[in-house]
Amino acid sequence: MDQAATQIVVDAALQHGAILFDTAESYGAGKSEEMLGVALGKRRKEAIIATKCSKGGRAAVIAACEASLK
Repeated sequence: MDQAATQIVVDAALQHGAILFDTAESYGAGKSEEMLGVALGKRRKEAIIATKCSKGGRAAVIAACEASLK
C-alpha cells in the first residue's frame, strides 16, 4: 500500500471511530510505522498505536522502541 492509500484508510478508520492502530517493525520493513505516522499527522493524539518487535533482549527491545517512535 502506498502513502496515498494509507491516508485514505487511516482517515476512514478515524472517521468511523477507530482509535487503535496495530503495527510492527517487520511490517513493510518498518515502513508501516512511518506511513502510519505520516497519515496520522496532526491527528496523532486521537490514536493509540501498538507496535511489536521481534528482537530479544533488553537493549534490542529499547532500540526497537526508539526506532518505532521515530
